[in-house]
Amino acid sequence: MIAGGSGMAPLLSMLTDLTEKNDRRPVTVFFGARTCDELYYIDRLKALCSLSAHAEFVPVVQDAGDDWNGERGLVTDAIARRMHSLRGYDAYLCGPPPMVEAARALVIQLGVRDANAYFDAFVPTGVAPPSAPAAETSTARP
Repeated sequence: MIAGGSGMAPLLSMLTDLTEKNDRRPVTVFFGARTCDELYYIDRLKALCSLSAHAEFVPVVQDAGDDWNGERGLVTDAIARRMHSLRGYDAYLCGPPPMVEAARALVIQLGVRDANAYFDAFVPTGVAPPSAPAAETSTARP
């Protein structure tokens, strides 16, 4: 699971469900933020992951201060450092379009099948996501 910004909310729900069902599939939750102040649900995510030997939470901060002991840089950089192969895995990505596009390309490169890379790019109302096809003009006649 890979989240950025408000994209953590739907993934938190999925992680909660997996934990409540005692699902034994391995799960790594990457949460990318620009600053430490942008991270949220940290205590809840750590608590959920502590309930399963198969779950890991990895917060990643791009512009971290000297007191930050976690992963630094872009979330995709942390994924590339920590995940050498994702063959046979599903990937769930939620967040800003640039992060989702970069993370989707990376997980596919690491072995996730295209059909198993699920994503939701959060865009402002009225703005089409960059990968959305342009609206087709109808040629049907009454």
